Amino acid sequence: MAGRPRKKPEYNPELQFNNFLQELRDAYEEADSLRSLADELNISLLKLRKLLITADVFTSDICTEINNLHQSEKRFRRL
Repeated sequence: MAGRPRKKPEYNPELQFNNFLQELRDAYEEADSLRSLADELNISLLKLRKLLITADVFTSDICTEINNLHQSEKRFRRL
């Protein structure tokens, strides 16, 4: 049984998100500060940081430590 036809068959959420991340990267390179960019986009500073980390643009010592812990947990689960 086929499902209901899509209202927007050309819509690709993954492509949309990747395009958004690219626009965010470009805006980040031109921004004076994270706070001013967050204000311009009308999102919280934490949300902006999360999106920039997802876009592989922003990193910090804490981000690196969390990623390392996450990777070691994945390896531990496989054993």
